Amino acid sequence: SVSVPVLANGGIFSLADAETMYSQTGVDGVMSARGLLKNPAFFAGHEHTPIECVEKYVDRALAYGTPTPILHHHIMYMMESQMSAVERRSFNSMYVSGEIQIVPIGTEASFTRYIAQVKTILNDSGLQHTMHDSGTNFQGDYALVSQVVQKCMESVLENGAPRVLCFVKFGARTDKDYSKELPAAEKVQRYLGAGQ
Repeated sequence: SVSVPVLANGGIFSLADAETMYSQTGVDGVMSARGLLKNPAFFAGHEHTPIECVEKYVDRALAYGTPTPILHHHIMYMMESQMSAVERRSFNSMYVSGEIQIVPIGTEASFTRYIAQVKTILNDSGLQHTMHDSGTNFQGDYALVSQVVQKCMESVLENGAPRVLCFVKFGARTDKDYSKELPAAEKVQRYLGAGQ
């Protein structure tokens, strides 16, 4: 025997797994990593991740600025067992529209060189976008948007800014196919042109 607490882990994906490990080994406690990522509430006896748990995670992730790809990954992981294959594919390839604002912090007053690099990244990505004075509107696949946002933030830091703030607004809908829709700004321009 040893004089320090002994903990066991490995292959623990449910409360039943934890109880089996505990009873078979006589350890002082059981830990889990991947199992808790998939269902953070299983030690409380929940077979699947409660929706309240997902909501709390999203609230905290947004409050602390969790990168979008990580946010998406963890939501997918928690909801995987409750989604059909079609729903998982839809979630992973969700078409969204929204706006991104990237603000270098601790730099000179002019943001021109940072904006120029961000514009280059947006053009190279193929993401449908419209840049304006206070940000950039976009439409595209959620996964692509996430990658582009990350690249834009990294480019600001690599260009000398000690900090960068990023504000992203997403929207998605099921009553229209965004991939076949014109950007909102272009719709307005066409509407105004038709009225003249």
